[in-house]
Amino acid sequence: MLFQATNGRVSSLQCFPDPDDSSRIVTAGEDGSVRLWDLEEKRPVRPCPPGRTFPTVHVIDIHSPHDNPFDVFLRFDDNSVWHFDPRRGLDQMHPVESELREWGKGLGTNDDVSMLAIASLAEVEVRDLKTSKLLAKLVPPNDTESVVDVKFSDRKLCVLLNKQLLVYDVEDFSLVEVHNLPSDNNQRLFNVPNSDSLMLVAPNMLSVYSDAEVSVFESSPSAAVRFSRVRFDTNGSQLAVIHDERLVEIRSYPENEITAVLHGHVKPVYACVFLDHGRTLATCGEEGLIRFWDLASQPEMGALPTRGHFDSHLHYIEEADILLVASASGPTELLMTKHSREKLARAIPFDESDSPK
Repeated sequence: MLFQATNGRVSSLQCFPDPDDSSRIVTAGEDGSVRLWDLEEKRPVRPCPPGRTFPTVHVIDIHSPHDNPFDVFLRFDDNSVWHFDPRRGLDQMHPVESELREWGKGLGTNDDVSMLAIASLAEVEVRDLKTSKLLAKLVPPNDTESVVDVKFSDRKLCVLLNKQLLVYDVEDFSLVEVHNLPSDNNQRLFNVPNSDSLMLVAPNMLSVYSDAEVSVFESSPSAAVRFSRVRFDTNGSQLAVIHDERLVEIRSYPENEITAVLHGHVKPVYACVFLDHGRTLATCGEEGLIRFWDLASQPEMGALPTRGHFDSHLHYIEEADILLVASASGPTELLMTKHSREKLARAIPFDESDSPK
């Protein structure tokens, strides 16, 4: 636990007995302030699967639908998949059944979050989230390529291989489209908010799948410029592009005009998320800091310590003002403001019958 107790040095600290056995301390600072702190409210909130300890919870992938950020699906390095919804409890995670044994990344939900697609390197499993029923197990026809990601788009399920995009009809999970891609090293798929489009990310190219066609959005100008990840704002009007060389660019979408360039990261960046209705960007990565950027003026506004790792994840639940931080090196944490619990209580009531089993 780390918090600022005073504007200067802390001159005195004293434990304060409380009849309710809550943890409280009193601090006195050289600025003349004397403050009473309720430590229960400042404890890190770390959702965790039952029976697991925080050091064993290593997240390698995360997915949440744009239309319902309360539904968060996480994949751990032991290949298990879990569902987190803060309306069900801030410290709880619930298992999602899966028969996949081979390691892999890639999670995707359909529009109404009734189906979840889980990818391994060799196949894709589709589950009914209400009943846990296995709806389909898809094995790509080309067994020389690995599955790298999976996402739903309208009434289609898109399976990304390094060189191909396979498109299945969700009615019967028949293969209806095969696209040979302009890049041969595709690595990630991202849903574009408020559309049925997907963005494909390869180190040398960004492509878009829309209306049963794949088109090049941007090609890297040189071998020195490599794309790592992208992130859209909730409206799909802004796009953050993370480069391998520690640079983050903000683009308008679909115009692809650069509106901000964020300098100052000293190590590679692996995750970002828009905050404050697209006015702020949070970034994190290998250096172990979550940096917050004002996109209008482009300076860094501040930073918070976190665990640095090459595989980091950020997710923002705007309705509750909660920032979820996860990585393959440490526990999942919720960063909350003083209004988060109040906003969460006012959120749309959670219906247990609609939850994944």
